[in-house]
Amino acid sequence: MTQNNLGNALQEQGTRTGGEAGQRLLAEAVAAYRAALEVYTRAQLPQQWATTQNNLGTALQEQGTRTGGEAGQRLLAEAVAAYRAALEVFSLEHTAPYWVQTTRNLTATLLHLGDLPGLAAAIEDLLRAEPDNVKLYIVALSIYHEILFDFPAAERVSKVWVERHAYDLSARSKLAEALLTVGRLEEAVAALEGLLSQQSNGETPVEGVLDPDTELALRLLEIIANSGLGAKAALAGARNEAHTLLLGQPDSFAVGWSFQGTRHFVATDPAFEAERDQLLALLDAAGKDRDTLLSALHGIAVEPIADE
Repeated sequence: MTQNNLGNALQEQGTRTGGEAGQRLLAEAVAAYRAALEVYTRAQLPQQWATTQNNLGTALQEQGTRTGGEAGQRLLAEAVAAYRAALEVFSLEHTAPYWVQTTRNLTATLLHLGDLPGLAAAIEDLLRAEPDNVKLYIVALSIYHEILFDFPAAERVSKVWVERHAYDLSARSKLAEALLTVGRLEEAVAALEGLLSQQSNGETPVEGVLDPDTELALRLLEIIANSGLGAKAALAGARNEAHTLLLGQPDSFAVGWSFQGTRHFVATDPAFEAERDQLLALLDAAGKDRDTLLSALHGIAVEPIADE
């Protein structure tokens, strides 16, 4: 216990002290925690062992962040291992405050380490304790869908959020996109149609008003889903609706969605082989100006759009 307390004091000193002196103090803190762990064992003193592992992780994280380079990465990896060891004992069900704090420490370290799969998984874990934390939801969803292209995980996060936040229009829109990118195209079309008509997909109504940016993004997803299904008439209808909506926007109008995940899906899924180039051009044009997007809409391989 005294070694653990000594480690706490040294860590506080080291955190407040810059340069080499601070690093020496942090190294002493790490040594003190490791000494404590020679007596504290998971088998005999699990809570004390887990607490010291968390403290050790915090000291290693500070060391690693300050050190930088390969040596810093090694220290951060050791910090991750210490936090994960603590989480073998701490649980959300029985020791929630300790579990939450250690998991938060873990997410910060994974961020410094650049471990995006680990970071997304840790944030998804945190959402179990903080199910209304919109920032955690957005970060987890963005990493899974837009960076890692882990579409099943993105759908899982979206579905859990929407089940609890049934009136969240933005979340329902992202769930519709996730249904598209896991290849459940018919479900995606149904979800998109429900959103675009401001109707529910069940008994709970969707509240809010679709802004032009979101509405056009959903129309583009509708075009893609119907293209994958080979539903030419529905594709033409979605394309025409998008065209009409776009004509009413200013010249500088652009869609604010990322579409990186959807773009990857279209680029790799065999369902889009015939019209892949046109669909990718459409997604690329979405982030530019109105005329570029209008031109891309004209390139979709269905009957020509009537002269505006």
